[in-house]
Amino acid sequence: MLYDVIDNNGVTVPGYKIKISTSKRGWPKILSYKRKKVKIISTKCVDSGGYPIVGLSYPNGKSKSTNVHQIIFHSLIGTKSPTNITEKRWNSLAKWAKKELRAGCDIDHVDDDQINFRPHNLELVTRSFNLKKRFV
Repeated sequence: MLYDVIDNNGVTVPGYKIKISTSKRGWPKILSYKRKKVKIISTKCVDSGGYPIVGLSYPNGKSKSTNVHQIIFHSLIGTKSPTNITEKRWNSLAKWAKKELRAGCDIDHVDDDQINFRPHNLELVTRSFNLKKRFV
């Protein structure tokens, strides 16, 4: 299955898709449709924090490096509530309130492996929850 690439600002980036493997063990792949041939973008580069990154080119000619786990989360999971906020409470909030709350949240790697960006390993948590998990 192919999905649009959505960056961490909620912007759909034209010319890119995410391909999801049908196997649970498979890794998502980010594909570029910018040229005649479809290209799989390498996710082997890491930022200073050890998270895999990719460079995305926008229609305005600018490029931006973005964490792969953020792209995967926002493109595939993006609308779920943070882990420690109930779904009922989340659904009762106004759209602007959800946006504000999400700004104070982090994408957590369930298994604490920074290079595991499979969708089932990513969840949205509040920043305080993430800090407690890291330092306790």
